[in-house]
Amino acid sequence: MSALPIIITTAGLNALVNAQNTGASNVVIASLGVSPTQIAATAATAAIPGEVKRIAGVAGQVVADDQIYISAGDQTEDTYTVRTIGLYLNTGVLFGVYSQAAPLLEKAAPAMAVLEAAIKLSAPQANVIEFTGGGWLNPQASETVQGVLKLAPVDEAVLGADHSKAVTPKGLKAATSAMMAAIQAAFDQIAQTLAGKANTVHQHAAGDVTSGVFSEARIPSLPQNRITGLIDALASKAAAVHGHTMSEIAGLAAALALKASLGASVGFGDVRVTRGGRVGVLYFGDGDDFILLSNGDLATNRPFNSPALTSAGYPVWHAGNFNPATKATLGAAVRFDRVSFGLANALAYADGDRLIFRAGAAGAERYFGCNADGSFEVYNGIIKSTNGPVWDPGNFTPATKATLGDTVTFADIRAFRANGTGVVYLGDLSHYVFFDGANYNMPGAPLIVNGGVVWTSATFNPNLKANMAAPSFTGTAYFGTEKRGQIWLMGGDDRPGVIEFRVDGVRYGFIGYGDGPNGNMYFGTDDNRTWIFTKRPSFNGATPWDAANLAFASGGEVVAGAEHAKMISPAGLFAFAKSLGNPAYAVIPGTGLMVQCGVMTGNFAEGQAHAALPVAFGGGCIAAVAVPQNPGSNLASNYFMQVVSKNLDRIVFYANRSDSSSGNINGFEWIAIGRVSGNPDPVYSSGGGGGGGGGGQVDPYA
Repeated sequence: MSALPIIITTAGLNALVNAQNTGASNVVIASLGVSPTQIAATAATAAIPGEVKRIAGVAGQVVADDQIYISAGDQTEDTYTVRTIGLYLNTGVLFGVYSQAAPLLEKAAPAMAVLEAAIKLSAPQANVIEFTGGGWLNPQASETVQGVLKLAPVDEAVLGADHSKAVTPKGLKAATSAMMAAIQAAFDQIAQTLAGKANTVHQHAAGDVTSGVFSEARIPSLPQNRITGLIDALASKAAAVHGHTMSEIAGLAAALALKASLGASVGFGDVRVTRGGRVGVLYFGDGDDFILLSNGDLATNRPFNSPALTSAGYPVWHAGNFNPATKATLGAAVRFDRVSFGLANALAYADGDRLIFRAGAAGAERYFGCNADGSFEVYNGIIKSTNGPVWDPGNFTPATKATLGDTVTFADIRAFRANGTGVVYLGDLSHYVFFDGANYNMPGAPLIVNGGVVWTSATFNPNLKANMAAPSFTGTAYFGTEKRGQIWLMGGDDRPGVIEFRVDGVRYGFIGYGDGPNGNMYFGTDDNRTWIFTKRPSFNGATPWDAANLAFASGGEVVAGAEHAKMISPAGLFAFAKSLGNPAYAVIPGTGLMVQCGVMTGNFAEGQAHAALPVAFGGGCIAAVAVPQNPGSNLASNYFMQVVSKNLDRIVFYANRSDSSSGNINGFEWIAIGRVSGNPDPVYSSGGGGGGGGGGQVDPYA
């Protein structure tokens, strides 16, 4: 997380200075104040404007000498927005403040708010700050503090400039790859530079050499006259061979007596070879073989073969019989090209980022590997367990199998027995569909189609039913039983019953008719195929409504709400008194109530604001409410509206400005509800001399 650049107040800095003015004094951050208002915080800020909450108990931790981490929690049901925070000491002093335009936190009533922040101080003074505690800590990690650490993206890992983020293996690989690419590019540049140079031997003139000894092979053969001073030096020398006897050389015979004879076997006490310092050479044979000691390192010009060099009875390892670079170091991480397990063809080896295990005879190898993404894979062959092969996508497709206990859709279900029969069980073993080779059997439950039970020979006899195409009844036909709400067509002299339909303009097309002591009752059709009644029917003693006995209620009857034998039309409902302009009003049908509303525009200062009523509430205003407008989303505009009085022609509100607000409001919206007629209760306040509804009363049904 990015540290918030909190401003240490002047009072907070003064609290850091000890009483002797010789250094810093420890301070304790005890509470956190929050405000929804953004401010221009400075060192002179002594309190947070518009503070809505003081959260006690602040947990914290010093992350670096100039950075602290804080955490505070609020488990109440308060609701608020945080744009400004302030850190208060246990002495009540505002120690530091931070503010921004975007919300730092928004708390809802049922939620717990936790504010965590990394705060960067303007000076390295974090070591003298303490906290009261009370929360939990999850600070940003540093070189000395455990906590949350952000992972660096690959591009930042390659750049290597951010010290506050961790590098992932992918980022490290990208960084090292970029570095090696740069090194390779540098080497490629050297090759390109040397490509244009001549491939010649490097030479120097003799005058350029001022020190050292020339190799004899590099000194050219020169005539005597080319060697300065040589001829003059030889001129004074005798041209004869120089010769002496041993006796003529003093001490020579005695000295030679102490020397070993060349080619003879000689016993020495100690043999010392030295060239000065810690360098010496011991020659063997003809001088081509030697042992060299140079600065503590013993070397030979060729390996010891026969006999071998031993130490304490053990052969000495050397480059000829031992290569340390081919051996693993105990306790260290070692990378092997491949590992043989002692079998003829079994080994493990690396293939890029994969680890491969091989087994099997030559020519029939099987491979098992661990991939770079952590997955295991068999490259040829199968995986077996104790009970057999392991299922994998090559020999098993789960998508083609049904999950036990789930609802599954099948294309076809086949239940097949060798004798040509089959059973499909449904629910339990007591309910099934059985095909016996010729018939389908479903014991234990009826078959239902589209919600109805399918009739079978056990439940339905077609010989006992009438043919619907051309039914023929003899005598009296009964529909249903017990005569309860059933259709009866009963024959007899006093009550003949007929169902008959005729077409081609024949008016005599009745469904049924009868005569008797109670008069006639007819169902019939006219030429327009309209049902008619020769007498008004009744149902359970009630008369059905029709055009002759049902009428629409008038406007007054609708408002009165007492008429029960008439109906209200949509036109009657819509004709209630209303005006849908600004301001607007509308009567609510059947309630005796009226709603009025409007929008007052303009610039209103703190004080009374009037909303003119288009009509008066005849029975008084029940309730009214207004809301200030804030079209510019001005954070500093914090007004609320109060009801002052309810008059015949207006509602008087009071625009009340909160302490943290400034400026005026750009109008307000209002709505009021009251009675259409009656006596106002409470009695109206005196109006403002007409206007609006003019104190008049509206006819609720226009």
